[in-house]
Amino acid sequence: MSWTGGTTPDATRGKVAWTGENEAARAQGKKIRLYLTTWENPKPDKKVKTIGFSTKQTPCAPFCVALTAEEK
Repeated sequence: MSWTGGTTPDATRGKVAWTGENEAARAQGKKIRLYLTTWENPKPDKKVKTIGFSTKQTPCAPFCVALTAEEK
């Protein structure tokens, strides 16, 4: 999720899946965006047990809204 104004760059590893607003965003003249991204397990012979988020390069607050997994 990110707040966006007129100069917010687009995501590089996802696409905007939803745009909306809340009271705090409206007060600052901004919108809220949720992103959709996909990821392929680089080690498909191993099960994914956890998923973590890094915020080292962004001021956003990442969280997972939904997750779909498939076994190949």
